[in-house]
Amino acid sequence: MVFLTAGPDAAAPSPTGRPAPGAPVAHVSSYGRDLLEQLRRAVAAAKGGDPLAAVTVVVPDNLSGLLARRALASGLGDRGPGVAGLVVTTLPRLAETIVAGALAPRLPATGAVVAARWRRALQEDPGAFDAVADHPATIRALVQAHRELRDLDAGGLAAVAASGALAHEVVSLHRRVTSALEAGWYDETDLLREAARRVAERAGAAAVAPSSCTPRSGRRRPSRSCCGRS
Repeated sequence: MVFLTAGPDAAAPSPTGRPAPGAPVAHVSSYGRDLLEQLRRAVAAAKGGDPLAAVTVVVPDNLSGLLARRALASGLGDRGPGVAGLVVTTLPRLAETIVAGALAPRLPATGAVVAARWRRALQEDPGAFDAVADHPATIRALVQAHRELRDLDAGGLAAVAASGALAHEVVSLHRRVTSALEAGWYDETDLLREAARRVAERAGAAAVAPSSCTPRSGRRRPSRSCCGRS
């Protein structure tokens, strides 16, 4: 696995030695052409001389994915073409390919589902939001807060709740909504946590993405993964 990280003034360090086979390798690069060149090198290394080898590029968002695809579509320089066997995806989508089936029969918690659950929670007990419980902006703000709070563990939630009366009210509502949703729905946080657990169980394996079947060999083998960030 290759991690490619960008920073505004970062410079790629010179390697001090060859990593162990299958060990993650980190590349630090500045934004722009240097980053894309590092991405080409990382993909070329992940392919290992096999132009049909499966490589997964993990990007932070869809725009970064578009830039990565365009850069790799022009090839890997003197290292050959770069798009055959290439999958460009975001981390939540990668997590979904790994574990979505394991979360069945729960369904994806879409924005509409989460908003509806928040409206119901405010109807049942609006608390400090009594005067504005029916306003669409209130629902939007609370749904956004809910998404941010979903990434916190119990200790983090307790710290937020202790920061003030309004924060305590929001965290209390958040816990109620989360409890109501978890039996029948899953969100990106559930996907990422389950994927992280499964990857940890397979620690030492060469791939993060599921195994893939290459057209040339006709047999299943681990896909190589390249994590890029631009």
